[in-house]
Amino acid sequence: MVLLHQLMVRGVRSVGCSEEETQVIRFLDPLTIISGPNGSGKTSLIEALNFITTGALPSGKLASFVHSFRVKDREIKFPVFPRLIDTAVFVLNTILNGALGIAVSRKARVDGMIKLQFTDCKGRLCVATKRVNATMSKVGKLQCKSDEFNIQITTSDGQVRSLSSKVADFQKEIINLIGVPAAILDNVIFCHQEESDWPLTEPKELKLRFDRIFQLTRFVKALEIMKKMKKDCEGQLATILEKQSCKEMIIKSKAKYLRQRESCENLRRDSKEKIRSLDLTLKSCAETIANSNEHISKLENLERKSRFVPHLFSK
Repeated sequence: MVLLHQLMVRGVRSVGCSEEETQVIRFLDPLTIISGPNGSGKTSLIEALNFITTGALPSGKLASFVHSFRVKDREIKFPVFPRLIDTAVFVLNTILNGALGIAVSRKARVDGMIKLQFTDCKGRLCVATKRVNATMSKVGKLQCKSDEFNIQITTSDGQVRSLSSKVADFQKEIINLIGVPAAILDNVIFCHQEESDWPLTEPKELKLRFDRIFQLTRFVKALEIMKKMKKDCEGQLATILEKQSCKEMIIKSKAKYLRQRESCENLRRDSKEKIRSLDLTLKSCAETIANSNEHISKLENLERKSRFVPHLFSK
């Protein structure tokens, strides 16, 4: 369970920027009631809580949130008249005469800081710090910017882990620690008093608020992403099936050619055997022909010799 322990504010809204003017509020358990007269800073505390948890600024501008260093308050005592109209006339005349009790401040820079100590959703003690500053340029233009934010997390074994906005997303980390969506913090828990009537706004704006609170926008985006992923997967599946069909055809053709190759190899071996047998037969025939030619030559010689025998007997 998330518990807010204390909030320290300095240099924000009507809270001064010096050490002496730093304001600290300690939250009670289970309920803290913040009360006070108008202008005492009740709304400033809610704005500070909203700023450090969600990053939302009143009116969306940092310049209106940082303590103004142009003016310096001075206590003013107005006399009380029997009639309210007389008091109003006195205040108006005081303003017109330039005696409102405002003196120009000599500060060239205002540093603001908001520090929140809380227990996160995992029971760890955390301290989140945001620093802002405002400076006046030479041409008289107000320049406001945010400094480095950091979160310190104390684990159950006493180790302290620090996260800086330079290496991590501060708002994402603190939302994860609190465990509550930023839309609920901004529109419900730390809702500004000027926007507290949003449930009575126009249906279109009301729908947008509820979409942010219930994270329907993220759901719709996630649904669109899933539809796109499904379409891409279907396209990839069609390509894979086509490749698989081609692969099966190639495998069948390969098997066919392998069978043909094996048949050709068998035919080749048979042909070699036949050629070898024919070579042996041819060799045998050649030897037979040679023997026959030799016998023929012998017979021809005998025939020639036999022709001379009658001539010998006749002499």
